[in-house]
Amino acid sequence: MKKRKAYIFGGLLFVASMLVSCGSSEVSEVASHLSVSSFNNSGCKSTNLDDSRATDMHNEEKIMFKAMADNHISIVHVNALLNCCGEFETEVTWGDKPRTIVINEKDIKGGLCDCVCNYDLATEFGRLEKGKYTVVMMLDGRKYFSFDIDYSSRLDGTVVVKHSVE
Repeated sequence: MKKRKAYIFGGLLFVASMLVSCGSSEVSEVASHLSVSSFNNSGCKSTNLDDSRATDMHNEEKIMFKAMADNHISIVHVNALLNCCGEFETEVTWGDKPRTIVINEKDIKGGLCDCVCNYDLATEFGRLEKGKYTVVMMLDGRKYFSFDIDYSSRLDGTVVVKHSVE
């Protein structure tokens, strides 16, 4: 009778350990799928009033975010004041803290000019699970702004950028 109980107990432990390990592999699988699915750069916005992109040129800098299909999110950095001769792209990674998304806007050309202009940088990435996240915005590896979102299929919002240097 004692042997039978030991086998049953051992079997239950095995099944429980399989359930726990399967659950943790699902989490890491979801986390590994955070990838950029699209990126769009408006280029330097013109100051020519005949150019339709110029209407937004002197407006405030903001971040617009919206839930997309397949648990993706679109983040648009509107009126980012950047080097006028740069070539920009974004890199999206998980941060050191849980549920922290880091968006690093990088100048891949690295050249410096004696001018700046506004850009709109749009990035779509995913796969996010429903819940709260902190989004950290960086420029060439330096944090300048962060904000919180509560991701769901109905997410749609805007925050005004208030620069801070860390």
